[in-house]
Amino acid sequence: MLHHFVHFWDALDYYTSTLPMIIFRLLSVTVSPVQLMD
Repeated sequence: MLHHFVHFWDALDYYTSTLPMIIFRLLSVTVSPVQLMD
């Protein structure tokens, strides 16, 4: 049970480090068509 909990925090740390990059990519993908139309 404790091992699973540690694995959960490991995954949480992984997602919190990669999430900003994913959000940044999504933003750049959604912003660029708007800039092209403008």
